[in-house]
Amino acid sequence: MTRIPIRLDREIDGSLESVISHGCATMPTINKRFLAKLLLTLAIALGALFGVHALQARRIPDALQRQAERAEAAGKPDAAMRHLRQYLEFKPDDVDAQEQLAGLLRPRNSQAELIFLYDRILRLDPGRTSIRRDALAMALRNGRYSDAVGHAEALLKAGPDAGVQQQL
Repeated sequence: MTRIPIRLDREIDGSLESVISHGCATMPTINKRFLAKLLLTLAIALGALFGVHALQARRIPDALQRQAERAEAAGKPDAAMRHLRQYLEFKPDDVDAQEQLAGLLRPRNSQAELIFLYDRILRLDPGRTSIRRDALAMALRNGRYSDAVGHAEALLKAGPDAGVQQQL
């Protein structure tokens, strides 16, 4: 291997000698003030981001419910059902919205979905006699007599004015 002689200028030679005399290059110091400002700015930005996300997440169900009501008022039952189903994903215990969805499903003759929806409504609020009457009629139409008996007994317990005699 051959050596190639390198010629250094005085300025470079001087700085090279200083590095060699110290043993290594000196580490630059961290600007602590800049680092503190950067971390504070990042913390504020993340806090604002999470705050806006939480605010938007709270507004989504209300917006879906308003859209469903507008679509129903405009005579668009398909859009209303879609918005109500999305709303019920956020608030599955809203019995009024489930009853509204059942009202939209009745003309469509979606019997399996209606039976499921009636059962869900009655699990959450067993005192809804109008839904129980509809569930009784649906069970009788579909030959689900054990379910019909359960609904009829609950209606009879609710009182004579519950309308079970009309259904039978």
